[in-house]
Amino acid sequence: MDEVYGRTGHFRERIDCEGRPVILDGDPISVYMFYDLAKAQLTEAIDAARLTATGDLIAGYARRGAEADEAQLPKLDLLAEYARGSRDVLVKVRMDEYGNVGVVISEPIDEYGRVRAAAPSELLDELRPASAKGSIAAADNVNGFSITLYKGGRPNVSLYYSLGGAGTVYVEASLDGLAWRPVRSFTLSAAGEGFASTPVELPAIAFPYVRARTPTTGIDVTFELAASR
Repeated sequence: MDEVYGRTGHFRERIDCEGRPVILDGDPISVYMFYDLAKAQLTEAIDAARLTATGDLIAGYARRGAEADEAQLPKLDLLAEYARGSRDVLVKVRMDEYGNVGVVISEPIDEYGRVRAAAPSELLDELRPASAKGSIAAADNVNGFSITLYKGGRPNVSLYYSLGGAGTVYVEASLDGLAWRPVRSFTLSAAGEGFASTPVELPAIAFPYVRARTPTTGIDVTFELAASR
């Protein structure tokens, strides 16, 4: 029997058509069988575009009553090769035996196959340490002394302080550089210096501004603040 006519049909097992199983609703579809055809069609389209562009160039010169500029033809060949190379190099399509498709970015990559990309400059600036320093002589210290550091999101803060006599050092933080909140203080009973840093002597400071100050007058003062991630 070569032909069968009917209104409906019910089958207990999957049927074949031309040697291949019939696809049912919900079946996964593999596309590996279409890959060679798609690549061939893309190549044909690029080559056809090249021929069309060459013909248009020659026809254009002919319409203007001039001979075709053969110097332009190698450029068209180069353009066609570039397009063909873009198809094969910029994006590679990889399929496994199950028809799963993966896209591989082929360049720029390093020797380990990792994609090389430059980080935005603003991100690099945020990762670099930030610092501020200042000092005052005893003769000029009539109102106390302070330095302020805008540290951004760098939470790790270090402070070097040196006092020429007894005094107190305050470390303060601020959201806007105007309203200051106390973080830590150090009191020296005589001239001396010290070093404080997170997380031992100072807590991690998330506020974008940090300040070191002393209200003590008439002494030499040196402050150095540094912040990092």
